Amino acid sequence: MLADLRHSLRTLLRNPRFTFLAIAVLALGIGATSAMFSVVYSVLWRPLPYQDPSRLMVLLGATQGRGDRMPVPPGDFNAFRSRGQSFSNLAAAELWSPTLTGVDQAEELHGLHTSASLFDVLGVPAALGRTFAPDDDRPGAPKVVVLSHQLWQRRFGADPAILGRTIRLSNEPHTVIGVMPKGFYFPPFWANKAELYAAPAFGPDRAGSHTFSTLRVFTRLKPGVSLEQARSEAARIAASLAEEFPRSNQGRSAALTPLSEISTGKVRLLLIVMFAAVAATLLIACANLANLLLARAAGRAREIAVRQSLGAQRGHLVRQFLSESVLLACAGGAIGLLFAIWAVPALLAHLPESGVFQLPRSEEVGVGAAVVVFNFAVCLITGLLFGIAPALSASRCDIQIALKDGSRGTTAGGSAKRFRNALISAEVALALVLLVGAGLLLRTFQNLRSLDPGFQPANVLALNLSLSSSGHAKAELRSIYYQQLLERLRTLPGVKSASAVNHVPLIGDTWGSDITPEGRPAAPGQTLTAVYRVALPEYFSTLGIRFDAGRDFAMTDSEHAPAVAVINRTMARRLWPAENALGKRFKAGDAQSDAAWMTVVGIIRDTTQNEWGATPDNEFYVPFLQDAGYQHGDGGFRTMTLALRYSGDRAALAALIPPQVWSLDRDVAIPSIVALDDAVADSVWAQRAAMSLLAVFAAVSVLMAALGIYAVLSFLVRGRTQELGIRMALGAQPLQVVRLILQQALPPVAIGAAAGLAAALILARFIGSLLYGVKASDPLVFSSVTALILLVATAASLIPARQAAKVDPLTALRAD
Repeated sequence: MLADLRHSLRTLLRNPRFTFLAIAVLALGIGATSAMFSVVYSVLWRPLPYQDPSRLMVLLGATQGRGDRMPVPPGDFNAFRSRGQSFSNLAAAELWSPTLTGVDQAEELHGLHTSASLFDVLGVPAALGRTFAPDDDRPGAPKVVVLSHQLWQRRFGADPAILGRTIRLSNEPHTVIGVMPKGFYFPPFWANKAELYAAPAFGPDRAGSHTFSTLRVFTRLKPGVSLEQARSEAARIAASLAEEFPRSNQGRSAALTPLSEISTGKVRLLLIVMFAAVAATLLIACANLANLLLARAAGRAREIAVRQSLGAQRGHLVRQFLSESVLLACAGGAIGLLFAIWAVPALLAHLPESGVFQLPRSEEVGVGAAVVVFNFAVCLITGLLFGIAPALSASRCDIQIALKDGSRGTTAGGSAKRFRNALISAEVALALVLLVGAGLLLRTFQNLRSLDPGFQPANVLALNLSLSSSGHAKAELRSIYYQQLLERLRTLPGVKSASAVNHVPLIGDTWGSDITPEGRPAAPGQTLTAVYRVALPEYFSTLGIRFDAGRDFAMTDSEHAPAVAVINRTMARRLWPAENALGKRFKAGDAQSDAAWMTVVGIIRDTTQNEWGATPDNEFYVPFLQDAGYQHGDGGFRTMTLALRYSGDRAALAALIPPQVWSLDRDVAIPSIVALDDAVADSVWAQRAAMSLLAVFAAVSVLMAALGIYAVLSFLVRGRTQELGIRMALGAQPLQVVRLILQQALPPVAIGAAAGLAAALILARFIGSLLYGVKASDPLVFSSVTALILLVATAASLIPARQAAKVDPLTALRAD
């Protein structure tokens, strides 16, 4: 074996140009595949770092017949916890954004309010101190908090004496009871940045509520209980709640999903598409190298014949050729592993840090032992893939013909020719699939970029603020703060207008509410829902949202004035299709709810909210001062997003904003200042990334397919030099020679194109959720790609065909 390897190494070194080219191609292919594998394995396939993670589930509410997913109200959570027999434990959690106060510079932190059972459900103990105990959930219990290892290091200097220390969160004292292990995180994509955890998940005033909620529920299945059994029980409990609380729970069911699926969010399909594209490109590279090695094997016919005549066995020759291909693959794989080590951090640096396409578990992504093993396996497999056919072909060499003709003029046997044609067909098919995917995503990206979102994102800055100091405990004080701050911001250089809303489009959460138009109560089991926003005057003009009819909010729309609302065009058409919606009334909740009837005073154009390109939904806005539901009295939500329309230098303006905020209150944290057009770019990041990656790999694949066709035909022309010379000596015209070569080149191309079209029609459906405004079977994309493939293949074939037409008959006939 060692002798075979030494001989293979000497053989490869005698042809350095071929060896260098092959290693370079393999290094890029294997390296890119290993880099993508490290991401896919870490995010999708590696088990979650918890005790028996396969039994961890997420419980959400669901709308019967529609499949919508929604948070679970506290009353429902308590019912599932007390009645469920399939669950060993349940925990609830909701997002919490406290401000670390009582320090030199306030900072808004990412946190979770959880029930005390969360860490028991996950099966993860604290690294320092303890996690929550059942008593931490009881009403009136002291406020306690568990820190992440990262926050403990970043803000508290990894001080082991942190246990028992009181820190102020949103100006309320909390006692630190524990620090979680290094690397611990909460896996759902919407919560994986949490840095601290506080109990309880909700207070006693909400314990019996079955209405609006932001709770997500997590559970662990008991041993021996299957997912289907647990789902059946959850559906039965939801049905019983619908009978007990028809006003709130009618038409509501339950959905149970493995935590591993929830944790990946919307990136699962994107990562699979990227990994498949890289793997397809590597397969094309293998097909190319196999064709090149077949040509080299034919060129080494005399050498092989001599070795066979001296007693070399066929098995030994096969092993010799395979050792050459595996050596090439291992050399390429070693360099490719170094490339992957560099590429993974570079790839992570270009991923969005927030939004639905942020990469979960990114801190686990790296080139570890699993990637090294995968890289080695790919080296062996690729070496065998592109080496087996040349090895078998070389071992079947006809000794007498090879010794007589040598390498010159030798043509491959029928099996080698068929295999070369099959390789060309495979290359063309794979390249066509990648081109179709890139074409569909290109049209999607063009459609998304041309989409009118209903607002003007250019030159708008968004600033999320959370008022946590005791000076803003009352709703009217918070309103005064926002008004004073907005007045100051409007005086800054370049600011044209400024206002505030609970969540600007594409940034933050999307809240929903049941609605009831006056005089039209919903039928049993049916509800009308709408996206729900809270805004201050001038918000619509600041974002460039135009009115179809009516007016904006005014400062006179106070808590003592009649309740008013602004609705979008879709809601006006759905609720009052044949009437003018201005002056109509509706309320949040059902007809019997205590909410005030709101009068429609304005109708705006439809706007994109949390997902670019989503179908417009019902949407209504209420004045900040009138929304008791948002304010929740004196202890309610204290977060609003300020929006500023400006002209001039963005960075210069952003630097002027924090001093204005802190001049009114030093305890107000500024988590980030975001440009709305950057949020738009992030919202189409998945399509842009998939399009760019597929376009690159498709271009590389088409180039490799063209080179493969060229190499095969060039070899064919060299092998048939004498035949072509005889044909031309007997009167064949150059055009006839060109036609002869094309007739042999284009059939495998046509077969590959047909197979690629069939495969693309099937595989394009899998990226349907990434498409917008284009069908997965778009005829323009499929016809254009097919024409491009045939054009490139014909061009690649014409070069050796023209060389064949220029053969000098006398020179060809003299060749031995």
